[in-house]
Amino acid sequence: MTWGRVGVWLTHRQKVIALGLSVGGAIAIGLVLLGFLPYGKPGPFGPMGDASAYWLGARAANPYDWQIGFAEYRYSPAFLWLIAPISWLPWEVFAAVWISLHLAIIAWFRAPWLLAFPPVADDIIRGNIGLFVAAMIVLALRYPGMWAFGLLTKGTPGIGVLWHVVRREWIAVGLALGVTGAIVALGFIIQPELWQAWLGTLAGGGINEFNAVYFSLPLRLPVAAVILVAARHRPLWLPVAVAVAMPTLYLSSLAVLAAWVPLYRSSRSTKK
Repeated sequence: MTWGRVGVWLTHRQKVIALGLSVGGAIAIGLVLLGFLPYGKPGPFGPMGDASAYWLGARAANPYDWQIGFAEYRYSPAFLWLIAPISWLPWEVFAAVWISLHLAIIAWFRAPWLLAFPPVADDIIRGNIGLFVAAMIVLALRYPGMWAFGLLTKGTPGIGVLWHVVRREWIAVGLALGVTGAIVALGFIIQPELWQAWLGTLAGGGINEFNAVYFSLPLRLPVAAVILVAARHRPLWLPVAVAVAMPTLYLSSLAVLAAWVPLYRSSRSTKK
């Protein structure tokens, strides 16, 4: 058997493995969601708990009361604007659309086997936005204004802007901060009370999960910054830095590492 044939065999084998992981991951996620998703009873306990906080938050007069049913909304009002077109949908439909958005990102990454990657599977089951942050990282390299998504949701993923600072890409830095500032300014004009409530929540320590399960955020942020400084010419390290800087280190938080796949593919095509 020649090395060429071995290479072809490995390629086919990898495809079979990828297909198996894709199907297995999809079945596992589907069983969890179909078996336990509390249709009509959104809440944080069980699948789609995070998505329920977004859905309920969008329907609340003040999502920062910290007690909307059993859910808590923690992002800026801008995120509610973003999901406004689907927030009026019934919970069951909203949950289906939310899952579809996750699957659309995986399809865009051309990596269906990510369904078997535990953090991605957990992100889908929880209805969190780890995959959305991963998509933000990929897009932000071309459209720096996309960093506003990270800054106005989980906050700390916005540390990626430091990558542009280290590279002295001042236009990119200006776009990232300018878009974020413009959204905040517009928010204070349109809904000043709501934006004040959000800032007051942050200043008052309302988000009480900034201490991660294993390492506290104040310890991890400098590590993320060092990674960004050291990787100023290696965008593949961006998802790692953002993952380290996530507000909490739950399993779904590591779904941002999915951004490594399209970034790696892009780096390979550039070298060719």
